[in-house]
Amino acid sequence: SIIFVVFHHLTINYSEGLIGKIYTYFHYFGAVGVDIFLFLSAIGLYYSFSKDENILTFYKRRLLRIFPTFLIIVVPWFYYYDIWVKGNYAWFFGLITSIGYWFKGAGDWFISAIILLYLLYPILYKYLYDKVILAEQLNNECNIYQNNKYSYLIILSLYGIFVLYLRYFFPDYYEALGQSLARFPIFVVGMFASPYIKSDFALPLKKTRIISFIILVVSMFCFGVLALKGKEYAYSYYGRYCFFPMSLAIIIIVSSFYKN
Repeated sequence: SIIFVVFHHLTINYSEGLIGKIYTYFHYFGAVGVDIFLFLSAIGLYYSFSKDENILTFYKRRLLRIFPTFLIIVVPWFYYYDIWVKGNYAWFFGLITSIGYWFKGAGDWFISAIILLYLLYPILYKYLYDKVILAEQLNNECNIYQNNKYSYLIILSLYGIFVLYLRYFFPDYYEALGQSLARFPIFVVGMFASPYIKSDFALPLKKTRIISFIILVVSMFCFGVLALKGKEYAYSYYGRYCFFPMSLAIIIIVSSFYKN
């Protein structure tokens, strides 16, 4: 995930010849690292929250991991530009709290998305998981859960309707938030996978690898067609949602070899 993201943010631009096209493709492709990170984040949050379901403690831990570094980096610049230069205190507040992103598309989309997902996690956790109490597990410090599969279908269906509504009726607002909106499904799928991963659930190894490989090849090809047309196509509505199957296939393939 880290390697993909670092490669994606390289400032080197080279597009000459075949090598240049391959480099450009994987430069765009590197954004898949964000999806992988969000999937793994959902699993990490499940392990953490299932041990201690105190919501205030959960929020405190998450915010302490995000805001100190974020504020050290962004406050000096935002203070200079928005207060010293423009005198816009409201805009400054919106940027440092990430609220401005959800209203104006301003600021860092990734930090804004992470903060929102962390805020929503305890709610999704209560809604998507059903607690299972087994006699031999009563003394276990960690709660045991199973997925409420219908809840996932409802959540993702409503989300899909919401995204389509924004795209067709508020296209400018959708484009401003497109990077973050496209990443919600992979986070939810990470939540779905969490109980299975914790219980060491095993998929059929050979069959899973073959299916995942086919999904990866097809989705990479579709993304490649868009990427060859240019950056605006690679990060378009269709390009962003190519990252979902690609990231999921990569995770399954890599984890299958690691498990093996």
